[in-house]
Amino acid sequence: MSRGDVEFYLPGLREVLLDPANSDDALTNLIVRRARRGTFDGTLIALLAANRPATLVGLSERLNPFPKIFETPGPVLDEMEKNPKFRNEFADTMFLVLQLRPKTPEDTGRFLKLMETSHPGWLCDKLGRMKGSTELSKILQNEAVERNSRKCSR
Repeated sequence: MSRGDVEFYLPGLREVLLDPANSDDALTNLIVRRARRGTFDGTLIALLAANRPATLVGLSERLNPFPKIFETPGPVLDEMEKNPKFRNEFADTMFLVLQLRPKTPEDTGRFLKLMETSHPGWLCDKLGRMKGSTELSKILQNEAVERNSRKCSR
């Protein structure tokens, strides 16, 4: 089983989580509760993106306080590469997640490259729209973002 496989990270929980008896709101609340305890779970996000995307609508507005750790971002990036609709809908949330200390900095670079490839100028546009926000200074502490932002005129 590959490390990007949801079954690797959530053995036995897949069917329980995807059970139609679980409302979208209940699944969103699960993500939010975990995030409030400090963890943004990429495996769970990827599973829901592929199977219950409505659970992720408006998620970024509910992430308060913001989580401290983004666990296993690889599956989210895999899903973003496969699913352009999810990539476009979840890009703002992923951008806010860049303020977290990444476990693997190459995932940040992978996300930025994915967004710039599909939407040239995306990063510069996002940075421009966030001027003055408290999140921006944290996001710019991310080395990959700071490096990529140098090509933006401020």
